[in-house]
Amino acid sequence: MGWPMDLRDGLGAAEWPGPGLGGISPRAGGLPLAQWPGAVAEALTRAGVPSETGSPVVRDLLAAIAEPAAMAAVLAREFPAMPWSMIHGPIDQRILLLPATGTTSAKGEWILCSLGRPLGQCAFPVRSGDELHIEDAAGQVSAARLSEPLLRRMSLPRVKLVALYYPEVFPLPRLALSISDLANALRNQMIGQVSMEDMQLSRTLDDIVDGIRRERPDIVGISATFGQQSLVEELLDRLVALGPEGYAPRLVVGGSLCALNADFLVGRFPQLVVAMGPGERTICDLVRHHCGEIPLDQVSDLLFRDGTGEIRRTNKLSHHDRDDTLPELDLLDATLAHNGVLQLETSRGCTHACAFCPRDHKGKWKGYAPDSLDTLLPFVAQAYGRQAAISKRIFFVDEEFIGHPNGMDALPRCLDVARKMAAHGFRFETSARVDQVYHPERTPQWHVERMRFWKELSRTALDRCLFGVESGVDSVLRRFNKRTTPDQNVHAIRILSACDIPRRCTYITFDPLMDMRELIDSYRFQGRRDLLLRPLPDMREEELFEGIHDDGFVAHHSPDRPFYNEISYMLVTMECLMNSPYSRQVEASGLLRQVNLSMGRWETDFRDPAIQLMSYYSQCWIDRNFSFDYTLKSVEKITGTDVRARIRSFRTLFREKAYQLLGMMLALANGDLGLLSDAGLAAHLTDLSARWNARADRMGENGLLIEELMNRHFSALRTLAAARFDEIRGLCAAQHLSLIEREMEVWQRRTDWGLINAASAEAPARPRDTDKH
Repeated sequence: MGWPMDLRDGLGAAEWPGPGLGGISPRAGGLPLAQWPGAVAEALTRAGVPSETGSPVVRDLLAAIAEPAAMAAVLAREFPAMPWSMIHGPIDQRILLLPATGTTSAKGEWILCSLGRPLGQCAFPVRSGDELHIEDAAGQVSAARLSEPLLRRMSLPRVKLVALYYPEVFPLPRLALSISDLANALRNQMIGQVSMEDMQLSRTLDDIVDGIRRERPDIVGISATFGQQSLVEELLDRLVALGPEGYAPRLVVGGSLCALNADFLVGRFPQLVVAMGPGERTICDLVRHHCGEIPLDQVSDLLFRDGTGEIRRTNKLSHHDRDDTLPELDLLDATLAHNGVLQLETSRGCTHACAFCPRDHKGKWKGYAPDSLDTLLPFVAQAYGRQAAISKRIFFVDEEFIGHPNGMDALPRCLDVARKMAAHGFRFETSARVDQVYHPERTPQWHVERMRFWKELSRTALDRCLFGVESGVDSVLRRFNKRTTPDQNVHAIRILSACDIPRRCTYITFDPLMDMRELIDSYRFQGRRDLLLRPLPDMREEELFEGIHDDGFVAHHSPDRPFYNEISYMLVTMECLMNSPYSRQVEASGLLRQVNLSMGRWETDFRDPAIQLMSYYSQCWIDRNFSFDYTLKSVEKITGTDVRARIRSFRTLFREKAYQLLGMMLALANGDLGLLSDAGLAAHLTDLSARWNARADRMGENGLLIEELMNRHFSALRTLAAARFDEIRGLCAAQHLSLIEREMEVWQRRTDWGLINAASAEAPARPRDTDKH
């Protein structure tokens, strides 16, 4: 019976040092902390390895609770004579399977130890009643008999999940939520054994391939996001090339980019399968397919090429059938040690369907039960406790945190999430729609209740919320199918600022179908100084609701700050993502060009060549500043309140300079220096304006003028940035300061205005701004 030994070898036990979890608070519905050492010690003793509650092996096993492979490594190190063991279950329901005293695993005699539910309530993947017999089903530790088919089902196949990464683009990591969720789904089902690799954690593609060649997992799952197409193809090429060595694992890819590029991927790699949805049910079904339990065409949400060469798509799950999933935390300690942050989801999908979003992969909105956080956050808190320099903030990557605006019952759920976060010492960032703040069809009382909700959320645990404003021009919002209006955006921003709700906004400056009038109106909306209000904490909500509609009230309480200070990413251009309704609008206008597979989008022409020129050079400006600005944002995420405020102030410099650049380009293109928000900028344009040629066939010459303008403007930005950096130098922790200094030096040395996300670029493409937080 050699397959269990192959399993242990495949886990690479000697390579997994336990991170040391330390003391964990009691968890809801699980075994209290005080009983953990006793349960583990009892299980070891009954397995023939006498142990005490305070013995090193018990401490090491509990210290490694977040990493099953690390727990297996402890057992392999301490008990080399033990035939083999298994660690199963998700992080809040870990189960140890140890061979019973005086027996071998071939006889099916085991000691089971559950650190979660009583053993009788654990979801062992039994297929018939005679596969499992637990002597004490009501206990946490018990002798048990497991059939060989059940043991095989629980230990094979071996699944390796890989997250890709370009460190040149995003210098600091985020927990690889995608593969961590998939690992949780597999462990929940107690089928197979799963391990993870994340390139963010100082792992190269060579490291990944070498590990897979050595461990030979049966299934390799690869998660990729925008900008990583070349990495996906290179990794697949190298894994397929292992075939002559006699090793050909099942290859599966997933993530938004792979779903958009699915036809291309299975065309190039016929043996590949593509997960077209969230992935948890798909990966579990693939394991069952590997075990011969279901055919491939019964795997959920899958695209593949069948034996005849035809591309087939299996049944898509409805949002009601999708599982609530929280991540495994195998990678959390390493992520935090690399100055990274934790991402979580409390919902999936969205309540609306904006034209620029291909909804097929995302699905409709579904909220998770808040109680699940109680079982995860104690482990998270302990991991953060080992990294004192990392601020205790968690970033929810929900597309829409609250849910449908009609449902007031959604608010208690959100407040429950906030209270659970606060109970464990965390604050969080998230995202919501503008119509969760202001809705012109709702009553004044509805808005009063919403104001109170947002204030309570902020007092409890909300650190900041992102709102997708996207435009201040009615015709553009209709084209985007935002189902909001400029006035609605104005009133929502006034409410949020007056209620002192920490916020940031996204805004799409350019789109291929816009005309010059729309762009000028959009520029002016970004510069408006009557959107933001001073915090008014003592004002009654009823009075505030009336005030936001009154010009005199607004003028009296305005801090005279431009709206663009609240926009996270300035000068953004609408991306024509494949399969999106907006792309179909552009196609109908005859403007689509080639596909950019790395970004999952179409490259396009613009109706107005001058706007296309401004969009192009705006992207050049973004790309030249992106890595440095993103580093500042990443450090901002993990620092304390005082430093965070200074870094945010630093980053407003990039927004101000971007807005000025847009104004100067508009002034040149329209021959109207009166468009400039700052009359002092006119001096930068006097000589350029006389040389500008409005003819479409002379756009190349005008581009050179814009580059000349950008060189001057960047020089001014670099000088101001150096002064701002001096203001925060003494406040940052040494490890954070070195990160900023390194990226700032690279940023200051750059002299080119090339794009890093062009369809033909050899350099790694910059992912689109999916990092909402």
